[in-house]
Amino acid sequence: MSIVLHAPTSSEDIRAAEATLRLTLPPSYRRFLLLANGLDTTPDEMSWIFGAGPQRANWKAVVLNQWLECEHQFEIAACWRAFQGTYDYERIRDWENGKNTFLSDETLLVPFAYTFETWCFDRTRPGTNGEYPVIFWDHETREAQESYNDFSSWFTGEIEPYLFGLD
Repeated sequence: MSIVLHAPTSSEDIRAAEATLRLTLPPSYRRFLLLANGLDTTPDEMSWIFGAGPQRANWKAVVLNQWLECEHQFEIAACWRAFQGTYDYERIRDWENGKNTFLSDETLLVPFAYTFETWCFDRTRPGTNGEYPVIFWDHETREAQESYNDFSSWFTGEIEPYLFGLD
């Protein structure tokens, strides 16, 4: 097992990511970023929690919405750009081929982690405490399913068991 914590991000870098996302990140996720600007659970970064800001992404590509250049980056705004671009493209391709693949609306989701599956914040439903529900997004069926009330609950349910060998 391998766990890599990246050096903490700054409040300025979090604000840069939030400006791109047009979203205030949940307080529990912000606290995580101020402790570790991302977490990888495998040596080749196949499972991770995204960091925030220019330290973890090609920021020019993020700001200019060059979504193809944002793929395979480990930063929340870059991943969001790639996620939106990829599924916009696939939906158009499917419509052109006579398929309706609109099972969930990816534009509402902000991916923040990949643990061999995509985990997202539902940006449309902020709680009174600033937290967002965590959505499991299945890339094969393109369906979203609410899984946790917030980032802290998700971390406790999905990451802590792995970190402490409980899974």
